[in-house]
Parts: sequence; structure tokens; C-alpha cells
Amino acid sequence: GYTATVKKFDPSKLTGKWYKTDGLNPNYDLFDCQTNTFEASGEDASELDMGIFFRVQRPENIGGGFWENSLTEHMVVDAAKAAEVPEGGRTMHTQGKMYGLQFDENWYIIGESDGKGDVPPFVLVAYKGHT
Repeated sequence: GYTATVKKFDPSKLTGKWYKTDGLNPNYDLFDCQTNTFEASGEDASELDMGIFFRVQRPENIGGGFWENSLTEHMVVDAAKAAEVPEGGRTMHTQGKMYGLQFDENWYIIGESDGKGDVPPFVLVAYKGHT
């Protein structure tokens, strides 16, 4: 986990379209840009459906262009199921399949702003996964 996470996170803040600009692992998520859309799959937003679209550049020697993929993951919002997220505890988690492999991801909301004052609105997310 992380040493500090947002203790009371409102998952409805994620509803809409978001962008991941870069990953850290070249074997898993190092791509130009990925879009995620979030929709509540229940009345209390304790579970979200996340639509994912990404593209990876194909090498020029096989024709160039991009390989594109889209999928949907179901996310459980641990923060919505507890009165308060434990110090450094995960905010959300998901499990899915991609390229024939099953993966698990733990998501951590490590910062946010409501846009008041001089700081624009944002949600800072870190996630860790394994296959």
C-alpha cells in the first residue's frame, strides 16, 4: 500500500471520462494515452464499471499504425464499503482478463482537490497490479 491515502473518498467523483497519460511498466502499461470512463453500477457507487480504451504503437517493420483495444472492468470501491479507509489501505480493486491472462489491481486515491482556491480539481490515483 501507500503511507497516505484519502480516508473518505466519494467514488461518484470518478463518474465520467478520465485519461491515463503514461504508465511505469514497459511490459504492461507504457502507452501514449488511455481513456477510462467510470459509471456507478449500483445506487451507492460502491461498485463501478470502468470502460477502458487504449492503443499501442505497432513497429514500422510490420506496417506501423496502432493496435487498439477496449474492454470493461468491474471495480469494487472498498472506500464506499467502509466508514474510513485504513491508513495506506487500498481505495478500490478490480480483477480482469487481458491477452488471455488474469490480473488483479489495487487502486489507491493518494490525493484530490475540489477545485477551490488556486488548485484545479483533480484526483491522483496510483495502482498496483499483478498477473
